[in-house]
Amino acid sequence: MPTFAANDSLEDISEFVKGLPYADALSPSHIRLATYDGKIYGVPALPDASIIAYNTDLFAKAGLDPKKAPASLKEIAEDAKKIHALGDETYGFYFVANSGSWLIYDFLPHLWAANSDILSEDGRTATVDTPAFRATVAAYRDMWAAGAIHPTSRSGNGNNAVEAFASGRSASS
Repeated sequence: MPTFAANDSLEDISEFVKGLPYADALSPSHIRLATYDGKIYGVPALPDASIIAYNTDLFAKAGLDPKKAPASLKEIAEDAKKIHALGDETYGFYFVANSGSWLIYDFLPHLWAANSDILSEDGRTATVDTPAFRATVAAYRDMWAAGAIHPTSRSGNGNNAVEAFASGRSASS
């Protein structure tokens, strides 16, 4: 959005948006992302959420507390390796590595949870060389190297994400 707004490719709709009777109910994060230099250039069409589901049965089998979901990427990685230790065909984590949109939903929330981002505040500079980005990539790589990530994560396009989780052989997705 900032790239297009910066070169005058978008229409400033600030007054329109602010005049909506439900303007205060619009997702603040989406409005922030559609704002450049104090002007609003877009509105949310479909708010969505990123979640990580986990298989409580596999958590229990691995000796983990099934009522305590992992609270950080570090815990996810530790738990994934413990779950994979149950057997070669059991995996502790699944994500869709072959889809940009899935990576946004799977990967970026870890950066945001670490108070980091991939762009500077003005959207003009990539900020991928940060401790949070390096730690997130390292955690994913560590899970992959340990065999804890479901193998179809590498080439899947998302169509089999639920299937891998629902099979009872993948602990989180």
